[in-house]
Amino acid sequence: MLIAASFFTAYAMARAAAWDLDLGLIVFIAWAVSPYLVFFTAGRVLKRFVPSAGLSYATLAIALLMLAFTVMVYAGINQDPSSTASLIFVFAPLYIYIGSFFLLTVSVIVMLIFGRKSSRPN
Repeated sequence: MLIAASFFTAYAMARAAAWDLDLGLIVFIAWAVSPYLVFFTAGRVLKRFVPSAGLSYATLAIALLMLAFTVMVYAGINQDPSSTASLIFVFAPLYIYIGSFFLLTVSVIVMLIFGRKSSRPN
């Protein structure tokens, strides 16, 4: 899911720039793809510290939401003739960071509160 979102983001940005890849576009592509890489890394690190099988399902659901948001936001960018339409490439990654880490935090808290209790005697 995250790889698909990354490729779709890079494709949408390169297409919006008429495939003129220069250093500025590469930096913006790195910014736009960074939420997916950081979320993947955070999910892998959290698996070590949160002993719950539900974390995999939560990260999968959040990744699916990230992909859906990415497609929804970037799909119609080339049809908008507005001069400010390309600002979505600046702000969408910020929204993805905020939304994905909010959902990940909530899911970890829910798993820690309602997770299985240890069967060890006191």
